[in-house]
Amino acid sequence: MNSIHSGSASDPCPHHIFENADKAIVPHLRKAINISFETARFPDSCKHTEINALLKKPKADPKDLKNFRPISLLPFPAKVIEKIINTQLTRYLKDNNILDPSQSGFRCNHSTKTALLAATDDIRSHLDNGETSALILLDLSAAFDTVCHHTLKSRLHAAGIQDQALEWTTSFLAVRTQRVRHPVPIQSLQHHLRRTPGLIPQPNAVQHLHGPPRTSGPSPQPQYHLLRRRHPTHPLPHQGPAHRQN
Repeated sequence: MNSIHSGSASDPCPHHIFENADKAIVPHLRKAINISFETARFPDSCKHTEINALLKKPKADPKDLKNFRPISLLPFPAKVIEKIINTQLTRYLKDNNILDPSQSGFRCNHSTKTALLAATDDIRSHLDNGETSALILLDLSAAFDTVCHHTLKSRLHAAGIQDQALEWTTSFLAVRTQRVRHPVPIQSLQHHLRRTPGLIPQPNAVQHLHGPPRTSGPSPQPQYHLLRRRHPTHPLPHQGPAHRQN
């Protein structure tokens, strides 16, 4: 838990409480996490996100919402649960060779540099063979907000994450709320609690499969490289990957 940063200032169970009273609290937290896995339900209290709006540039107009960068702050217990799931999912995907080899986002020892090197090497190889290469770059604004939950769950199922583990993921994604804290008093935003049925918190426990998982057989697609510039995290094993925590 020491590697998990503090969340929102309004978090009822902030990080420093666990640091100062870990022996008294950790057993109860472990029990709550195991109940979450056994019942395939992500706690509703962990589905709320506090969003701090920070100016991208000091001299930017604070009345223009496009000049702000949203920083999502999750409750500390939610981060602990996601860290456990994230670690298990990372191990499962790696052991079963599921991630696409061209994916550079959300992978250990991968970054923008590996994506750039791979793309450059592909282009040079084609040029050496007298072939033509065309580079198409897609930049999705608020990419996590564009993820279709049904498609994501279909990819998880195709990767072997099924039954109780998939039910837990469905609960993890469903019925979330958020509150935006804006430095300028804007009535439509300030302290306004709203439901976000289609959004996915970022980073999150299942982000590794936001790109296409590896499938058997030759791929009819052209060469591609997958990258999402976010802070990398780590990741439910086959047929119910959420292991009990001892």
